Amino acid sequence: MAATLLLVYAGATVLTLGFWVWQTGIFEPAPRILVRVAAALAAALGLYRRQRWAWWLGLLVATWLVAGAIRAIAVGQLSGLAARRPYPLLDYLQFAVSFGSVAAALALLVAPSSRAALHATSSAPGSSGER
Repeated sequence: MAATLLLVYAGATVLTLGFWVWQTGIFEPAPRILVRVAAALAAALGLYRRQRWAWWLGLLVATWLVAGAIRAIAVGQLSGLAARRPYPLLDYLQFAVSFGSVAAALALLVAPSSRAALHATSSAPGSSGER
């Protein structure tokens, strides 16, 4: 389920980026955004394949994205940047979807059942964590 939530984040972010570039013609934030999307996709793919490293990557990526979202909303509100954005409703919708999906993925990854599943997969006889 955490992998699916990371895919929801990636999809929402790519759609928002496409809309932003289409409306403004500004490509400047695209590389930073695509790095975040690539990291989320790598973690999601590894989680779907039940790779041990993917749990750690998912935890790292989800923590990084949640912290970045909290910082972005705080800076945007405190500086007044949010009020000057051309599509504030789209910004809030994208924030709600992306923050909600990544925060839920993080909660699922740190849940005891997730850690137990990781240990069960890695300690199975003859299992090296790869297929």
